[in-house]
Amino acid sequence: MSDARTRNHARRGRAAMALAAVTATMLSVGASADMTASAATVHAPAQTAYVINEASNFVSAMSSSTDQVTQAIPVGASPVGAALSPDGSRLYVTSSTDNTVTAINTATDTVVATTTVGLCPVGVTVTPNGQFVYVASGHANTVSVLSTATDAVTATIGGLDGSGYLAINPAGTKVYVANSAGTTVSVISTATNTVTATYDLGTGIAPYGMAVSPDGTLLYVANGNANNLLVVNTATGEVTATITLGATGAVPYTIALTPNGSEVFTANLNNTVSAVSTATDTLTANIKVGDEPEGIAISPDGSTAYVTNLGDGTVSVISTAAATVTSTLSGFGDPIAVILGPTMAFSPATGPSKQPAS
Repeated sequence: MSDARTRNHARRGRAAMALAAVTATMLSVGASADMTASAATVHAPAQTAYVINEASNFVSAMSSSTDQVTQAIPVGASPVGAALSPDGSRLYVTSSTDNTVTAINTATDTVVATTTVGLCPVGVTVTPNGQFVYVASGHANTVSVLSTATDAVTATIGGLDGSGYLAINPAGTKVYVANSAGTTVSVISTATNTVTATYDLGTGIAPYGMAVSPDGTLLYVANGNANNLLVVNTATGEVTATITLGATGAVPYTIALTPNGSEVFTANLNNTVSAVSTATDTLTANIKVGDEPEGIAISPDGSTAYVTNLGDGTVSVISTAAATVTSTLSGFGDPIAVILGPTMAFSPATGPSKQPAS
């Protein structure tokens, strides 16, 4: 994988893992001191919000009742990806510069382990049973498997091609790896930690963000080389549909699927978010957001999409039903990712009013 491609991949590989009902909702914010919004408050179910701050190398814990940052948790250099355990007790953060995964106890908001993995880790996902963490390292072309019981690497799967984005099926039996330096998606069996299949998506394809349908039969893949979304049959590896996302230059990078599987949303390089119906495999809306949308995630109830805009330091909040931006959070620094657990009432339009001393 070339340095240029990997740097681009690392900046854009901000937690593209699919959101199951028990996992976190992700968006991006930075380490701004005062954060304001341009529209009314929007409420979405969540828990404590964990804010990943790439430039300042820490994670902020935000109170659901006050929408204020209550704790600054130091992590590795250039944190870029994050995933919650299914029970919400651990937050795993990948740091692409020092090649580590930080485990955070969410009950105490303290670091409990730091594990070294391959070069330039970005993508991270946790198995539905909570026993293992899979971490993709693009420079090493590997996926590391960590035991959540010991926080140690128990297996390393090699032979990949710019591994960066990950998705796991609902049964927890397969991890899909986007080989963004090539045109393929690798399938890892979680029973044997070996690559059991490789899907060649075709000439000119650069697989980036991915999501698995709730029944596990379909894999949605953002094509980072064009303005389309691919639908892949997980049983055969065949591309069953190619969905154009509007005008040339859309270039989707990250992807989120609603919990019921009815819609896919993609964050695109041309400052839009595309909404796609999974029933008809058709584009239903293109929504204008901020500059350089970096990440996207859906609230656990499916009503709200959160889009991080790296270029202008904002977060767009979208009503999925209306396909419109309902509020824009401003005053952010270098937005990367936020993890929202499943039970909090978060007010993203208000945002945290201050940042504690780290």
